[in-house]
Amino acid sequence: SFKKQEYTVALSITDGSAAPDSPSVKHGDPYTLTLTPDVGFELKAENIQGIPADSDCDNIQPTYQSDNNTYRYHIESLTEACEINAVFTIIQYDVTTRVIGDGGTLSLITDTPVNYDEKAIVKATPDANYLIESVSSSCGAMLPVAGEPNQFATENGLKEPCTITATFKKQEY
Repeated sequence: SFKKQEYTVALSITDGSAAPDSPSVKHGDPYTLTLTPDVGFELKAENIQGIPADSDCDNIQPTYQSDNNTYRYHIESLTEACEINAVFTIIQYDVTTRVIGDGGTLSLITDTPVNYDEKAIVKATPDANYLIESVSSSCGAMLPVAGEPNQFATENGLKEPCTITATFKKQEY
């Protein structure tokens, strides 16, 4: 009696998980792989539109399910052992600053883009004869940075793009 040859799909996953992990598949059988990033990560950009980087598996058909942030890869008929390398990268968000009216500048201290769950920090610099009236953001409360004059940080780490706004007022004598 004859038995179908089995192949292994070797997996290399960084900052995420795969199901099933390193399976054996019989010759000609279909194979579906589901990749799930760790919290705050996404599939590296060059992988999103197609085959994971450094994959040597033939006939992979990718799909993305945004409802649960998973990436599914399907091979209709596996005919040889192959390897899939998937790299997830940390999600990053752009932070923009703006000043309403006159009286000073607002500059970003934190490098942008800002990594998932990290705080954005800005410095508000009033012009001569002006004071900082307020610093606010579209991503939550802004708090003064202890020991750093005129610096403010988001209360929580970022989970979306953010705009930080400052207003200044004339100093009264």
